[in-house]
Amino acid sequence: SLLQETVAVQVTMAEDQVPFKLVDIPGKGQGLVANRKLHPGTIICTEKPLIMVNTVGAVNEVYPVFQSLNEDKKEAVLSLFDPGDELYPMLRLLTKDEIERTVLRIFQTNCIDLCSHQEMNINKSGLYQTISKINHSCSPNVVWTWVKEDSSKSTKQVRVCRDIQMGEEIVASYCLSNEQFPTKDQRKTALKKWGFTCTCQVCSLTGEELRRNEDARVQMQQMHEMVAVLAASGNVAQALESAKKKLKIMKTIKQEMLLEIPAALLECCELAAHLRIPASKTEEMKNKAGEMAAQFGDVHLYNYDKKCKKIARI
Repeated sequence: SLLQETVAVQVTMAEDQVPFKLVDIPGKGQGLVANRKLHPGTIICTEKPLIMVNTVGAVNEVYPVFQSLNEDKKEAVLSLFDPGDELYPMLRLLTKDEIERTVLRIFQTNCIDLCSHQEMNINKSGLYQTISKINHSCSPNVVWTWVKEDSSKSTKQVRVCRDIQMGEEIVASYCLSNEQFPTKDQRKTALKKWGFTCTCQVCSLTGEELRRNEDARVQMQQMHEMVAVLAASGNVAQALESAKKKLKIMKTIKQEMLLEIPAALLECCELAAHLRIPASKTEEMKNKAGEMAAQFGDVHLYNYDKKCKKIARI
């Protein structure tokens, strides 16, 4: 398929080395499935965007960029998920050109920010061929990251964040909620943009299992907010206790919380440093955060290094 060929070129892998295959997933359209067992840190693919535009004003830039693409790339864009006019009724007011509306819908639904670090001042969004085929789960097994060497931050790398079995679907989290630890209803609201109801293993929980999961998330959110309040009011020892409690609860649903754990570990290290607790006491936590960040890719390593420098200055 065009997807497989493009990925083979982009990742400079031979076809038999590509660690996934593109298949039809019941109820989801197409998706990626692992064709062998994959371990944390494994790179699934590295790719450049098909379309890249300024995030502000994207609606005016997307179609001209699309029109400048060669036929293969146009075909690649049009093969991506299109939610239909219902999800973006305003586009009908913008243009009567059906192809333009289709391209805009595909871009709006599938695009991702190139870089969310404000200090890098990269306010662009990109449409990626392989990444767009990765379906959502609230318990992701991969994460995408920019690549340090690429100053434009447009090259994206998809990395495994927990063991994936052969035949298992490769899934990432689309969920950018205002809450750090969103409950089922909060996730449902955050996912409305994509026009689907999540049926992942977390959202499919029922009865006592669902109640326990929801309680854990509410408690983590409370502890998270408590840490900030206590630290700001000078109660650093209590803030550290709350941070440790949050981390302990996170570990009860570790599979869903993996990507949040490095920051939670470093938060404990930072508060301990303010309390003049010897660094040797938190070294294990710091090392674990660094090890996880290295598996998750350059964005996570950047955040890890930034926080470590901050702790060193305390």
